[in-house]
Amino acid sequence: MNTGSDSIRRIDSNRRSKVDKRRPGQHRSAGRAHLPVAFTAMTILMLWLTTLVASAALWPIYQSVQLIGLVGATVLVGSAIAVFGAVFRWSSLTITLWAIVVYLVIGVPLTIPSRALYGVLPTLQGEIELLQGTALSWKQLLTITLPVGSYGSLLVPAFILVLLTTVVGLSVGLRARWGELGVLAPIVLFITAIMFGASTATWPLELSLGLLATSLGWLVWRRWYRRRASIRMLAAQALDSDGRPLQTAGDATFAGFRTIMSAGLIVVLAAGGAVAATLLLPPTAQRHVLRTAIEKPFDPRVYASPLSGFRHYEQTLAANTTMLTV
Repeated sequence: MNTGSDSIRRIDSNRRSKVDKRRPGQHRSAGRAHLPVAFTAMTILMLWLTTLVASAALWPIYQSVQLIGLVGATVLVGSAIAVFGAVFRWSSLTITLWAIVVYLVIGVPLTIPSRALYGVLPTLQGEIELLQGTALSWKQLLTITLPVGSYGSLLVPAFILVLLTTVVGLSVGLRARWGELGVLAPIVLFITAIMFGASTATWPLELSLGLLATSLGWLVWRRWYRRRASIRMLAAQALDSDGRPLQTAGDATFAGFRTIMSAGLIVVLAAGGAVAATLLLPPTAQRHVLRTAIEKPFDPRVYASPLSGFRHYEQTLAANTTMLTV
């Protein structure tokens, strides 16, 4: 009779069935989720790096120092919304409402500072222009010669893109089971910036490699973190004949080192492949973007004046010649 062994198996089975199916790095209590500091900080860092690289694609459109301040402030505020939403387990509706409130409060000082009181407080006229720019500035951005600078409310699209990228990307990274899907938000920002940009590429290789490196780094780190959490949970439950954990600290260190080396190798191979593809198949000077497909408004300065044919009468030899007698 193996009643003792059977009892141990039943206890171990019950323990595994009651394991809390939390997402990697997330521990919950009543009304609040306790996120590990290291996990949260690393996720924020990965999102910031990827978002900043993607936001660099907006520079050829604006080429304004105000864009740098807008991106920095928006990333910080959007990160705060996502972190508070993860800690207090806000619903998607609550996070959306907070994002709208932040959009209305800091949107005017960041995008239309001339309409902000003391450059900080939004005014009624500023809010009206902000709401109008939310719907109209997208097409205006495509029909104005680049760079547009900080003219009018044309910074509104950049503000919307960066805010959505930060809130959505970081919320997914901190709360979703597959948090690495948060990298899709900066990628969408990067593609959108290219589509609204000029037909001539600016830093195509540098930006592409930078986004590739940061995205792969995020994916590999998240995979390593999930794997480490799973191994630790299983190792804590599985003991050898002497009652010691099957996995030692040295095993975990070696596994982490191997994962980091694999990540570095993947990044190097991907970068090398991108450079080789660029050298063998260099990109064309012109690319098709939304700007090339939008019909621009009539500009009379582009066309020659109908009276330009009479200008040759102003030449020196014809200046004193009688042209018409009545």
